[in-house]
Order: sequence, then structure tokens, then C-alpha cells
Amino acid sequence: MKGKKGQTAAVATAIGTVLLLVVLGIMVSINADVVDTIQDGQAANSYAANASDDILSGITNFSGQMPTIWLVAAVGLIIAVLLGAFAFVRLGGK
Repeated sequence: MKGKKGQTAAVATAIGTVLLLVVLGIMVSINADVVDTIQDGQAANSYAANASDDILSGITNFSGQMPTIWLVAAVGLIIAVLLGAFAFVRLGGK
């Protein structure tokens, strides 16, 4: 019984992490769209335009790192499932 609980906990944690990353990706794209829409109505070289340029630059940089973050999360998910399966088999499948 102990192995099943450990395996279930590892998979549940991994699924939660994947869902968190999906929500994070959606939020980043929505924020970029909102800032881009706001920036269209601003005067060139104003403080507001410069601030929104910096915000868009930061969102772009963060978005560029998302594939790396997703890769690390996917590797973590695979490791969690493998360790959970190993613990399950090691404990006799109970």
C-alpha cells in the first residue's frame, strides 16, 4: 500500500506542476497582448511608452525561457514517474 501512495503523490505533484506551467504560459501571452494594446495608444518616447517597451521586452525574454522551463518540468515528471514505479515494484506491488 505504501508504494501506491508514494507513486500517486509523485504523479499528482507532477500533474500540478504541468498545469501550473500551462496557466503561466497563458498568463504571459495575455499580459503581452494587453501591454501591446495599451502601447498602441501612447505617444512615442513618453515615459509610459518607454515603460511599456521595457515590460514587453521582459515578457519576451521570459517567454524565450519557457521552453527550457517546460523541458525541466517534463524531465522532472519523467523522473517522478520512474521513481514512483521503482518504489512500487521494490515494495512488491502492494
